[in-house]
Amino acid sequence: GGPRPVPKSFGRRAMTAGGDDDVDSVLTRITDATLRTEEALDFVGDPSCGAIATFVGVTRETFEGKRVVSLAYEAYVPMAESEMRKLAATARARPG
Repeated sequence: GGPRPVPKSFGRRAMTAGGDDDVDSVLTRITDATLRTEEALDFVGDPSCGAIATFVGVTRETFEGKRVVSLAYEAYVPMAESEMRKLAATARARPG
């Protein structure tokens, strides 16, 4: 029982399928900081569940014959956060 505390390093934004805020069960954020798998696992971990599936991707050493030295993403943050909340609401609305 009860909501789990979320580490303060997360900027929480959430929406349930019905459109009501539910900041304790959905996590989205945009950050310049290095993503930490442990923080995500702490957020979703629950003793009543048997498994947590994660994916961690890495950048290849080369792309189209050229050495990759950095990777940068750009986003219009307000729109990106809104779209992430919509995706979370869609996922929550699906059974299973």
